[in-house]
Amino acid sequence: MSVKKITISEAKIFHSASRHATFFSDPKVLEKIFDSVDWWGYFQGKEIACIWPIPLDERGSPIEDYFFTYYVGPMWAHEWPEFPAHKSSIFSNQVYAAFLNNFNQNYSRITSLFPTELTDIRPFIWRNQDYHVEHHEVEIKYTAKLDLSDMELILKNFRQVRRWEVKNSNLSGLNFAYDDFDIADILSFYQENTPLTHSKQSPRLYLMLSRYLALDKSYGVRSIRAYVSSTGQTVGFVLLGIHKGTVNIIVNNTSKSYKDNKSYLSTYLMYLVIKKFLDEGNKSLDFNGANGPRLADSKHSFGARSVFYFKITSNFKADK
Repeated sequence: MSVKKITISEAKIFHSASRHATFFSDPKVLEKIFDSVDWWGYFQGKEIACIWPIPLDERGSPIEDYFFTYYVGPMWAHEWPEFPAHKSSIFSNQVYAAFLNNFNQNYSRITSLFPTELTDIRPFIWRNQDYHVEHHEVEIKYTAKLDLSDMELILKNFRQVRRWEVKNSNLSGLNFAYDDFDIADILSFYQENTPLTHSKQSPRLYLMLSRYLALDKSYGVRSIRAYVSSTGQTVGFVLLGIHKGTVNIIVNNTSKSYKDNKSYLSTYLMYLVIKKFLDEGNKSLDFNGANGPRLADSKHSFGARSVFYFKITSNFKADK
């Protein structure tokens, strides 16, 4: 039983079978989005029971701000730790302890975003209470998820005003393009139409967005762009990442003018996203991020339910 670095090829094979795998934790995506990634695996004999990616910046330091990115944390093999119940808790605690002891030797601080299915984070709380020198800051985060089952049922679960907006949306003079956009145009559109708080005014935010925009269908990346027919001007854009039937919204924005002109373009774009990717056979839509009152209310108005996950910041040089 040991923790050691694994190759990108091993990580890809593991990710393809893990029940905790997501679009955001796909090795081929992470290797493009971040400057580099350390892939660590916990070996049970010759088998890898769990892997844990640590994305790094250009200086080789672990990433702290995961712009547009979610669920980058540990992933378990399909059969671990499902059974028997009396062993799974002990085993998961053993595995996390081995990872953390290793990370303590290699990093001063890491930030992890656990997938929504991994909700037992007691080992980190216990280590805070124990004699260990590291400290783990545990933060509960929320997203909004929608089952893509039956379009008629989904529409019934829309808030009434959303159904009204879809029916009365004014799309005169607009066209919609799928998986077709210019990166420079979308970056400019995003900068013009996203009010950035001081904490988000970071060059890395735009670097991360440009890297996502550079990915194509082979990475699971899809998009819908709304534009003015006569000029080609982009007025709405949604970027999505798909993995095994789960659709994740990476970016969703509408121009200020169309937010103010009662066209209801924002609502119609969400309707298009739901309908198109349901029709393509996907099973769920993750709106990704529902942590502010207005943002959460908007996402839940489409019938999405709240789901929590954990952000854990581990400081291995903390003074207890």
